[in-house]
Amino acid sequence: MIAHQFPERRATIFRELDRAGGSTWKQILIICLGEFHGLFIRIDAFQTPTQGAGSGPQQQPQLQTLPKISSGLKQGEIFTAVQPPASRTTAIKSNVGTFAKSIGQSPGADPLTPQAKKFLTYSADKVLTKEQQQELSPTSLFDKLKSYILQFLQTPLGVPFRHTFKRHALAVVLGTPYGGFGPIIDAINALTKLSICSLKEDSYGQVYQDVANVIRTFTSTADVLDNFIKTTPFHWTDIEAKREDIPEVTLILTALRDGLTELINEFGEFKDDLGLSIGEMRKAKETAAAGEKVTES
Repeated sequence: MIAHQFPERRATIFRELDRAGGSTWKQILIICLGEFHGLFIRIDAFQTPTQGAGSGPQQQPQLQTLPKISSGLKQGEIFTAVQPPASRTTAIKSNVGTFAKSIGQSPGADPLTPQAKKFLTYSADKVLTKEQQQELSPTSLFDKLKSYILQFLQTPLGVPFRHTFKRHALAVVLGTPYGGFGPIIDAINALTKLSICSLKEDSYGQVYQDVANVIRTFTSTADVLDNFIKTTPFHWTDIEAKREDIPEVTLILTALRDGLTELINEFGEFKDDLGLSIGEMRKAKETAAAGEKVTES
């Protein structure tokens, strides 16, 4: 509001240099750029898969135990005089005991020893057929559960539980649970207007050195956001799988492109003094092409 509607107060922004935390312009710049930085972080976090908890070696926690009050238990085979099992049932019970013991004696390691794995495989083959084992696998069970969920999502009761493309994309772009596009558009409009007005009102020239950073930020934000909307995958609960237009994102992209158009038209002839290369200025013009027509400079 100050940048667009109160020119006298706006002019004081460029003169307030001695403030705690830096000049007023620098503080406004940091706050506004923070909106774009947050958007980058959310999109990058969505596109970069996180490592699983078991992807790397984990250090076993050190347990604080009570002091020993007696000698340790005897190790090895305690019941050495046990006779070999006389029946098949007895043999299976014996193997189960060995399996349980192997788990208790191997903390931090794979609890399934080769003997235990062999026993489980042998038992499964005796009780279940290969087809039954495949049906009871985690993948098969999840696929069946997923099919039931999809049937529910197709009903009117399932509509609130659909993670549609629009809802999915907005959760990333705007953040949750209270994300909004208003602060991002305000940041775009404030930086654009203050940068342009600084040509006449900033007698100290402090804004001029930051204009290149503003142009680069607008360009990269528009490109990243546009690419995200075009390439983001559909959520598995989105039964319609339709890449619909998102008004909130469209407004942000329009504001970015319009802001770039105004900045390029005002500062394009000073691109060398701003520190922008020919390639950067060309990229900015290409990104702004969806907005108002940019004059040649």
